[in-house]
Order: sequence, then C-alpha cells, then structure tokens
Amino acid sequence: MPLTSRFESQVLSAFLAASLVVIGLTVIAWQMGRQAMAAQVWVQHTQGVLRDLARVQGGTHLIELHTQAYRISGEPARLQDRNVAMAARESDMQHLRDALVDNPAQLAQWQALREVIDQRIAISRRVEQLRKEDGLAAATAYAASAPLGETRARFQRVLDRMEADETERLRRRTEQAVSAGQRLVAVGALTALALLLLLGGSYSIIRRQLRRTEVSRQALADNEVQLERRVAERTRQLQAKQQELSRVLEGSDQGYWTWDLPSNDFRVSARWETMLGYAPGEMNVAPDNWHALVHPSDLPVALESIQQHLDGATPRHEVELRVHHRQGGWRWILTRGRVVERASDGTALTMSGTHTDITERKHAELAQRQSAAVFDNSDEGIMVADADGLITQVNPAFTRITGYEAHEVIGRSPGLLSSGRHDAAFYEAFWSALQQRGFWNGEIWNRRKSGDVFPVLQSITTVRDAGGRVQHHVSVFTDISRLKAHEAELDRVAHFDALTGLPNRRLLTDRLAQAVLRASRSGRHGAICFIDLDGFKAVNDAHGHATGDQLLIGIGEHIKAVLRPEDTLSRLGGDEFVLLLTELGSIKETTQILDRVLHAARQPVAAEDHLLSLSASIGVSLFPNDDDDPDTLLRHADQTMYLAKQAGKNRYQLFDPEVDRVAQQRRDQLTRLREALRVGEFELYYQPKVDLRDGSVTGAEGLIRWLHPERGLIAPGEFLPVLQGSDLEAAVGEWVIDCALSQIVTWKAQGLHLPVSVNISPRHLIQPAFAERLASALARHPCVDARDFQLEVLETAAIADMQQAADILQRCMALGIDFALDDFGTGYSSLTYLRKLPARTLKIDRSFVSDLLDDPEDHAIVRGVIDLARAFDREVIAEGVETLAHGKALLAMGCHLAQGYGIARPMPAGDLIAWRTRWLSQWQPLRMDTSESAVRG
Repeated sequence: MPLTSRFESQVLSAFLAASLVVIGLTVIAWQMGRQAMAAQVWVQHTQGVLRDLARVQGGTHLIELHTQAYRISGEPARLQDRNVAMAARESDMQHLRDALVDNPAQLAQWQALREVIDQRIAISRRVEQLRKEDGLAAATAYAASAPLGETRARFQRVLDRMEADETERLRRRTEQAVSAGQRLVAVGALTALALLLLLGGSYSIIRRQLRRTEVSRQALADNEVQLERRVAERTRQLQAKQQELSRVLEGSDQGYWTWDLPSNDFRVSARWETMLGYAPGEMNVAPDNWHALVHPSDLPVALESIQQHLDGATPRHEVELRVHHRQGGWRWILTRGRVVERASDGTALTMSGTHTDITERKHAELAQRQSAAVFDNSDEGIMVADADGLITQVNPAFTRITGYEAHEVIGRSPGLLSSGRHDAAFYEAFWSALQQRGFWNGEIWNRRKSGDVFPVLQSITTVRDAGGRVQHHVSVFTDISRLKAHEAELDRVAHFDALTGLPNRRLLTDRLAQAVLRASRSGRHGAICFIDLDGFKAVNDAHGHATGDQLLIGIGEHIKAVLRPEDTLSRLGGDEFVLLLTELGSIKETTQILDRVLHAARQPVAAEDHLLSLSASIGVSLFPNDDDDPDTLLRHADQTMYLAKQAGKNRYQLFDPEVDRVAQQRRDQLTRLREALRVGEFELYYQPKVDLRDGSVTGAEGLIRWLHPERGLIAPGEFLPVLQGSDLEAAVGEWVIDCALSQIVTWKAQGLHLPVSVNISPRHLIQPAFAERLASALARHPCVDARDFQLEVLETAAIADMQQAADILQRCMALGIDFALDDFGTGYSSLTYLRKLPARTLKIDRSFVSDLLDDPEDHAIVRGVIDLARAFDREVIAEGVETLAHGKALLAMGCHLAQGYGIARPMPAGDLIAWRTRWLSQWQPLRMDTSESAVRG
C-alpha cells in the first residue's frame, strides 16, 4: 500500500473511532439528562403535595374558628363563612387525593384524614343544629362533651405522618437529581480523556508519517501548524458536544443497563436502582437474580422478548412488566434494549438498554377503563358538557331517563331539558354555587323528550385543569318521580283533610306540641284559635252538602290567604277550623291577625251557582300565658268560642279577660281612627332635606300628624302602631300618597319645585293592586312629575315575601317613582334588602348620626353605610342632623344630603316657603370650625 494511502487509512480510522466515542457519549448524556428532568418533575410534585397538606390544615383550623364563633354569637354569617371554608377544604382534599393516587401508603393516610374530617364535620353540624334549636347553652354543652380534642390530635398526627413521608420523598428525589448531575460530570471527564487519547494517537501517526515523507522541514512545520489548528477546532467542537450531552443527561429520568453476554456481567445505573427503592450501588444484580424482581406473570414475556432479539428476529427488545419495589408493591417498568456489539459470526456480545417507570401511566389507563365501565353501566344519568356549556357525552341511562338519544343532544345546550318551573333566582343561586364552590347538588325539575316534566336529584361538578381553567362540567342525576309521588300521597293521607286539603287533627296536634315547647323556651307568644262558622248548618240544609262542601273549601282558602307563612290553619271536621299562630311578638300582633281572619271569613264564596257569605266566631287561648298542655289549650279555645257566639258572633274572644280588654281597646281605637280619616282630622307636615355643600333645599319628607279636636296635635308614634295589621292601614297610606301629590301641585303653582317622599308600610306595599292604585293617583295629578315623588320603606320592616315586594317596586319604578330605604342599618337584613329591593337612596338612621361625634362605633357605622352606598352606586342621606358639627362630619365622610332638627323641624305645608327663604338668606358654607352649636334655619 502506498504511504499516502496508508496515512489516509490511519487518519480515517482515528476519525471514525472519535466519532463513535462522541456518538456513544452523546446518547449516554441524553439519557442521563432525561433522568435529571424527570427527577425535577417529581420534586415539584412532592412540593405540591406538601402545599396541599398545609392548605387542608389551615382550612380545618378556619372551619373550627367559624363553628366556635357561630356557637357563641349565633350569627348566620358565621355559618356562611364556615360553609365557604368547608367547600374550599373539600376542593383541597380532592386535589390532594388526585396527587397521591400513585402512592398507596399515602392514599391510606389520606383516607384516615378523610374519616377524621368527616367526624369533625358531623360535630360541627350538630353544634349548628343545637345552636339553632336549643340555644347557646345546649350547643356549648355538646361541644364540651364531643371528642373535639381527640379528633384534633388524631387529625394532626395523620397530617404529621403524611408531611414526614412527603418530606422524606422530597429529600430522596432531590438526591436523585444531584446524583444524575454528578454522573453527567463523570461522563464529561471520561469524554475529555478519550478525546485526549485519540488525539495523542492521531498525532503519533502524523509524526511518523511526516518523518517518512520527503517534504521539506518548512513544509512539515507548515503542516504541523495547520494540523494543530484543526485539532484545536475539533477539540472545541467536541467540548461543545460534551456540554450538550451533559445537559441532556441531567434532564433524563431513565435507568440504564448493560449486559456482557460472554461473561454474563450485568451492570445497572444508579437511577435503575433508585427507581426500585435502593440506594445507588446497593443492589447486586445479575441476569440470574434479576428474574426474582419481575412479576411471575410478566417474566415469561420478558425472557421471550430478549431471546427473540438475541436471535435476530426483532430489531429491539421492548416489553412492559411489573418489577418489585423494595418498600413493597409493584412498579410498572418499560424496558427497552438492543444488541450493541456482535462477533464476526453474528453472535451477540453486548446488549444495552433503558428502564422507564410508567406506573402513573398504567394507573391512569386503569382509572380510565374503570371510569368508562361506570359511565356505561350506571343506573344514574350522566351528562358531560364542555367549558362553553355544550353537551359532549351522555351515557345510556341518560337516554333511558330523558328519551333523548346521544346524537340528538351532543353539541346542544343542557337547557333543552329545562322544565320552566324554576325562576331566575333559582338559576342565579345555581350558577353562583357552581362558580364559587365548583359544584352544585339538589332537586330540580327537567323535561323529557316526550314533554313530560319530572323531578331529579342532580349533582353538577366543574372540572378544572392545573391552571384553574374550566375543562368541562359533569352532571349526574336520578329520576325521583315515583319517590316524590309516593311521599306526597302518604303525607296527604296521613296529615291533610280530604275535602279542603288543610292539615288535619293529627298534623295540628304535632305542630301545636312543638309550638308550645318552643314558646316555653323562647318566651315568645303563641295562640290556638277555635273557629266555628256562623249559620253554616242552615246553608247546608238549604242548598245541600255539595254546596256546603264548596263553601267550606272557599272559606278555608280565604282565611289561609291572610295568614303568615308560619301559621297553620286546620280543619277538624264539619264547619270547625283551628288556627295555630306562633312566634308572636305581642298580644296586639295576635289581634291584628284575628281581625284579618274575621274579614276573610266574611268574603263571599261562589258555590253551585250561589254566592254565599258567612261570618265566624273565634275562641282564642294564648300560650305560654295559659300554661297548660296542648289538649287543654284546645279545650279552652273551644269554650271561649262559645262565648264569642253568645256575645253576638262575627268576633273573637280571648280566654284571658285582661287580654280581651286590650283587644277591645284596640278595636275602639281603630273605630276612632276610621272616623278621623272620614272627617279629615289628619294632616301632613313636611321636614326639609338640604344639600350641605351649597345649602340648597333638595326635597321634603311628608310626615302624618293627627289634629285631634280635643287633645290637639298627636304624634304618629301614638296612633300608627294601632293601624298596623288592620284594614285601615292601607286606607291611611292611600290618603298620605294623595295628599303629598296634591301638595306638590300646590307648591308648583306657587313657583316652588320641591320633590316629596312619604313612608309606606310593608303590608300596604305588598297588596296586589298597589302599583295600579299608585298609577291612578298619579293620573289624578297630571302636573306631577313622577320623578319628584319618592316612597320610603323602613329597613327594619319584616317583609315576608321579599320577591313580591321587589316585583311591586319594579312596577312602581316603571312609572318613574323613586324608592328609598329608611332607617338603614338598624334592621336585621340590611344587605338582603339592599340586594333584593331596587332602592336608589339609603337613609342613615338618626340613632347613628346623633352620637357619631362621641361614639367611635356609631362613627364607624355611618362611614360604613356611606362607603356601602358608594360601592352599590346608591345615594345616601343622613337623618337626625342636630348640630353644625354633625353636618361637617357628614360632609367630610362624603354624605352631603341631610335632614334633622338642626336644619328644620317638621312644619305645615304653608310654612315651608317662608322657611326656605330665611334658610337661603342665612346660609353660610360649612367650614372646619365647630364653634357654633347648631345649623341655624
């Protein structure tokens, strides 16, 4: 062979050897990089589990604090806060369970934690029930006897164990990542050494070849310089490749193995060992004892795969098998390998490959198969909707229950099942629960494909990804039509009168016993009223039993229409009814209800082409004044009913003589007030409202006064309570509205434009025809701009049907009428009224304004109401402004509208124009000087 050809062959051989070394090290570095990347992922996973444990612990402490706060204060807001915290903790618990699905030991600890939490939830629910029904003492006694301390300690022990396990797992996985990096450094060092050896050999070959050549020394020197430059460039490239391989190896999370077949030497990487729970270098693995690690069912498949590859039948060995973990259980491993070196006769010499842990993937596949089986075979209907609310999947039970095939609903909105029975408030609460808590469950009415409406028990869950974005909604429901029908039939037969549908004696007896027990605990009054129709027998004999039955049904409906939701009207038989009144604040409230019952009983009833009307006699027994058992109370009411009949019928008689005297006194007062309204003894006084910024008069509030011919001017606090609950209440309210509208017209004719507001009682407001009568009043005063008239409802008023009131107010506002909440902040449901009633103005109660300069709490309340009004885009006005200092303080807090004695007392309408002239002439802008004692006017 020529010298040049031999030189080229030697250089080519060296280059090929270097290339093989670089390629091999690149593969090793890449695999080690995958190990390091997987180790980092597991470190992040373990850190996430520790965060979930901390959130569960914090949520549990918060729930316990809210439960204790509710037990002590009884405030419903504390229950709402507790329920919100419970929902958040349930979400954290579910997230924690999902994170531990690959860890059976931790999953068992999670189940123990679940049991402790459920026990504590039961204790909290029991405390809530006792606090509501029996009061603070009972709830406190139960809390003292409940195993709170033991469950708290057990809860903490389970958390500590789980945290310790996860902390240890974090330590091990961190060590694995560090170990992968160290191995990568070692491979880099070996690469550099191999390159140096290869370069040294290449350099020797070149030197020998140069000595044999006849090239001059100068040419040889030039060649050496060029060669050195090429070697330096190649070294730089190899170093760059080495760094790239190092990064790949650091990010790898695979185990490596090499099998020298002639010597039967089997070597594994550190990650191969740690994947099975061993420390690096701890395992003594050989091809023979390796078999003991593999699950018996998977070993034959693995051996066959290896043999087929050794025989050349397959391009590589690849199989999924279960391998025993040192700490117990089996891990799914994907093992791959191939022969990397063969003898000249084709005999396999070296085989290398990788191990990859695929346990999580296997578990996910199993869970998916199980979920699919449950989905297809469940007796409950299941519907899946995407983030846009369109149906993507339904199960066979869905088709069986609704009648819709899958292809008929996929891609459509679940609204196709809507029955139309639920109002907007129901769906508002539904979406609020789904968005805030991620789930909703309850009863709902749906519609089948056939058009039939049916009830279901349904739960809907929102599924989100790791970033919190909605992926889909899962709805599970059960048809409860038969259960509902059966329950209704049993309840009707057992507890309700077959003719009228009213509660029967059995249900009445049960409710009366409970009412007596509650009254003895709370101290609030109750009444049992025995009602007998006057002259019913004569009507029954004259017109027949069918007519009599219709008359009984109609009178029962009339009476029931005037009762409160908490009252019970029952029929004992014949023409005898019994009325149970509970939670009465005073005897006067009882008489107000009885007046309405007598009036309702007299209303005509259409029966068998006749229009019939009867009256009623009522005997009343009050408890706990009449401290007897329920049967005795009913007997007393029965006896007193006969006294009412003897006294002339069409009346009620109270068992207590003193109470009867009070009731008679109220009837006399109502008679006198009715006469006062008829002869025109009432008058409206007006109290001005001003803007503290510039002193302008912005309006006036109309306040009723009684000009008694003998007693003189009587304040409303003396006679308005007598009107409450009577038929006269609405008549007086209509007079106030008409008088205020007439005064607006009078002032307008005198050149004064002044809006007027008047108070309206809740009972007057919720009358069905209120909006229509208000429209008629406006029509009688066509010169009045409806925007100049405002209705004020006391925030302390207990409106039984809030939705009805809101609907009426909306109809009034459609006429242009404005609406204000009076005495805001003094009631029990300020935020409820503010949210549900369309009030544009809030009036701060005088009790807060009068002391705001001296009482920090009143000052904070006033500021809070002003800020609340600003947040809800409401106007705010302060009542009870008595001094200049009050006005300045209110103006500084952002409230510029005010009324009170410091501005002007209520005055007759004829005095207001002169007062306004004096006020504007004396007005001075408010300064931060509080030396003056009052705002003069």
